[in-house]
Amino acid sequence: MKKTIRSITCVMALMLLASTAACSKDTEEVQTTAAQTEAESFSVENLYGTWKGTDGEISTLTLDKSGKYLDDAGDGLYIAGTFIVNEAAMTMTVDETDFGMVIVYHITYTGDTLTLQMDGGLPRKFVKTK
Repeated sequence: MKKTIRSITCVMALMLLASTAACSKDTEEVQTTAAQTEAESFSVENLYGTWKGTDGEISTLTLDKSGKYLDDAGDGLYIAGTFIVNEAAMTMTVDETDFGMVIVYHITYTGDTLTLQMDGGLPRKFVKTK
């Protein structure tokens, strides 16, 4: 009787472990598929235009086809320069002209929403206005 209970317990534990592993794998596949879909649908063309800050972001970004970048926080505060996008890596490198800063952002793009994230920095969220 003890052997039967022990065997049933072992079988149930193995089934639980197998179902947990399968769920983890499914979750990873969904996350990977979503990231692949985002990267596949993303193009630098999606970035051209004007982006208004949301969720506490006060700046308005203007990104044009010639590679010009303007980050306007209002009241005469702005960063101007050029930008280059690495579509495969989903990054944007901004070369700011007045102070010579180079900033690399990781891009998350979904429809009319853009998030720029520097390593160690807070995410900057924008919505496309035109």
